[in-house]
Amino acid sequence: KRKITVNNEIVVKSDSLRVTFYDNGDVDGDTISVFYNKVPILQQQGLSVQGVNLYIKLDSATTIHDISLFAENLGRIPPNTALMIIHDGINRHEVFLTSTFETNGTVRIRRQ
Repeated sequence: KRKITVNNEIVVKSDSLRVTFYDNGDVDGDTISVFYNKVPILQQQGLSVQGVNLYIKLDSATTIHDISLFAENLGRIPPNTALMIIHDGINRHEVFLTSTFETNGTVRIRRQ
């Protein structure tokens, strides 16, 4: 029921991605879940300076894909913030996401 806030849109040519999440700023106990096109793909993962890697095969039936950060908590320093690094096999994209109990930070991916 949270509002989806699209923070960034990136264009990729690959059909698969490596997505890495880090706690952005101070490591303060942020815990996240991650949704790909509204389907959970990672649940209740703590963030730190050690990256959390996800490998995503993009759905070939669509050209638009959303990866959303869902805050399970706000850590000691609200809001829940993460650095998302997306590798598409060719390019590296850095996206800073913020999520609260009202909004999900989202990256929209357009596949060429």
